[in-house]
Amino acid sequence: MKKNNSKWVLTTALRYLFTKRKEKGHVAALLSILGIAVGVMTLIIVLSVMNGFQHNYIDNINEVISYHLRLDRGGEELSPEDWAALDGVPGITAAVPFIDFQTTLRGEYSEPDVALIRGVPIDVRETDPSFTKHLSIESGEFDLSEPGSIVLGAQLAMSQGVFPGDRVTLLSLAGQGLSRLSLQEQEFTVTGTVRCGYLEYDRTLGFISLDSARSIMGEDYLVYGLKTSNINREERWKKGLEELYADSEELRISTWKEYNVAFFDALRMEKVMMFLVVSLVFLVVAVNIFHSLKRSVSERMEEIALLKSMGASPVQVQGIFLLEGLYISLAGVGSGLILGLSLALNINEVFDFVEMVVNGVMGLFRSSGISIYSSMNYYLVEVPVLIMPWDLIFIGGAAVLLSLGGAWLASAPVAEIQPAEVLNIE
Repeated sequence: MKKNNSKWVLTTALRYLFTKRKEKGHVAALLSILGIAVGVMTLIIVLSVMNGFQHNYIDNINEVISYHLRLDRGGEELSPEDWAALDGVPGITAAVPFIDFQTTLRGEYSEPDVALIRGVPIDVRETDPSFTKHLSIESGEFDLSEPGSIVLGAQLAMSQGVFPGDRVTLLSLAGQGLSRLSLQEQEFTVTGTVRCGYLEYDRTLGFISLDSARSIMGEDYLVYGLKTSNINREERWKKGLEELYADSEELRISTWKEYNVAFFDALRMEKVMMFLVVSLVFLVVAVNIFHSLKRSVSERMEEIALLKSMGASPVQVQGIFLLEGLYISLAGVGSGLILGLSLALNINEVFDFVEMVVNGVMGLFRSSGISIYSSMNYYLVEVPVLIMPWDLIFIGGAAVLLSLGGAWLASAPVAEIQPAEVLNIE
């Protein structure tokens, strides 16, 4: 046997994988493949649905409320020179001045609700296309051109029992300084209702014009919301803007991650913990592969001794069992990827089918049906799914590495096998 020819290692590993063992045949290998496939499939489905929900909320929050970047110059307006400089920054797709304040809102025949009111330019839908894309009009129209006009979130309007054309009253404290604060009531006419898909905003948000916001607040405190061509490169634009406005002492720029740090950290931790919990399946499979290959080593002691006596190195012999573990993991990962992607991409159809079958069976016993997913509970019409390539690579890589770890531990003793001792005993 030539030591520099290792092709036999590949074929021997395949033969060991498909050759029946003395007691359990292919059961151990099949169970390992099944365990990896189930773990990979489960992780893909869980993380894809979780990504879908998270990115749906992230997009709605950033495109409607938070913006990619916030530029604050102590409440001052940007000068024409500042606007010109901002227009010259590559990648800045929109810049919207706004004023935020919290107040209570009351319809004519309802109890007051807490509301977040935002004053925006009347042409905001033209200057910020992504705002228009993520904020759908439920009824009426988004029209702030007339003084005293207001657009409400759909759920806020529903709780107040108001429709386009009805009037609502805003109650707020306004004025400069604590000594000048006064309680003000101002009536607005609802021109439309909107929905962004994020319940917290749909039930608290209202839009008025910048002029109306100034009349209520009694002072100007503008913040500029900036949109960029790539939301994931926010630090690049933040650094560029800090250099652009280096002479401004009161300049403060915050990114969407900084502004919503608690919310997004919670989402990230949720995803990490979910991955760790489901990854325990891979750990169990790695232990199963370890015991399976360890038994394989003990059953093939004489074969290993013959291979080593013919010139095979300990590394080559150990490689046989490592490759066997690799074949098992690749078969499991491949099967899991196919099943996971197929189910994740058709998760809503799967839910509909399961509901139909279960409700059909329960109907035979005159029991009430079930609903796996309801838009009334989750505030979405269907389950959102987002498959991220890096998740697939990470899932597959983790499964293969853990499997190879178990195979390496199981095959480590082959280096200590002495051919003469084994063959003499036989």
